[in-house]
Amino acid sequence: LHPELRVELDLSPDPRDLAGGGYDDAIRYGHGHWPGLHAIPLFPSVFTPLCAPGLADIARDLEDPNRQLRVSLLGRPDWWALWYRDLGHANGPAPERFGTTFSAEYLDVAAAIAGHGVAIGSPILFADDIAAGRLTRVHPHAATDGRAFWLVYPAARQRSAKIVAFRQWIAAEIAAAIH
Repeated sequence: LHPELRVELDLSPDPRDLAGGGYDDAIRYGHGHWPGLHAIPLFPSVFTPLCAPGLADIARDLEDPNRQLRVSLLGRPDWWALWYRDLGHANGPAPERFGTTFSAEYLDVAAAIAGHGVAIGSPILFADDIAAGRLTRVHPHAATDGRAFWLVYPAARQRSAKIVAFRQWIAAEIAAAIH
């Protein structure tokens, strides 16, 4: 849309200093409160059980955290505990119900796609995999911990032409993808 602008992606898990001029804006994960930065919500962080379609029937019994499954749980135990609490259970799944531990959500979902278990993951971030039939939602409920993905930039530079152009572009892309 704006070929005159250069986009450089830095996928570091550590937040970059936006005041120093090396970066114009960023997408951050959290509650939206970063001193000196203007934050625009992009989409909420929600998570739900996801698995390969071939495991869907086996995984349907996961609504009870005490029921034994023939498949491992993948992903963050705290997200699983929140998901189960939202369903009315006092406790989350026992540690022995978990399979391999990975360092990032996309790795949990890759393992789920490969049939290695049920991941707790974002139906928004993995919407393309769901639409393509590589993943299926096991349960309609999605939980949240209240965080979201935000476009952030220094408040003092909010009228910068390149920040305005990127902000308008990403907002339109996300709106089209989510709705």
